[in-house]
Amino acid sequence: MGLTSISPSSWQTFADLLDPPENPYVRDPVGRVRDVLGEDLWSGQEWIARSVVDYRRGVLRSGHSTGKTRIISRLIAWWVSKHPINDVRVVVTADNFDQITAGIWRELILLHQQRAESARTSNKPEPGTPGARPHPGRKVACRHRREHRGSRWS
Repeated sequence: MGLTSISPSSWQTFADLLDPPENPYVRDPVGRVRDVLGEDLWSGQEWIARSVVDYRRGVLRSGHSTGKTRIISRLIAWWVSKHPINDVRVVVTADNFDQITAGIWRELILLHQQRAESARTSNKPEPGTPGARPHPGRKVACRHRREHRGSRWS
């Protein structure tokens, strides 16, 4: 089998391994949620997502049931998808542990399950999306803020 008998898609795969195409969603979490996850955001959620790209720190004041937990979980998934596996860390804090476990992590688990099911049924997972394929290097740690007092995280 000579070099000319390799299919063009094999050459493209090899070329992508040597020089991966740029992720179009590196600075566009709104586009990733819309295009990859197939979800629509309302204007307040879009503003939150864009502010994460534009500003290093932010504070959000909002009422109940406005979609904050959902957009935070989507932003975590976006952040993890745009960084190399061993170089990404996400720290989530809240006033109480239930806001993290029953809110943000529940949303992340549901998103992961949806993406895994989508990958199983379509056989075409999007690279870098949660649930597309297992990443043994990724670990999730979650502890309550009170447990960190006196440690390097306080």
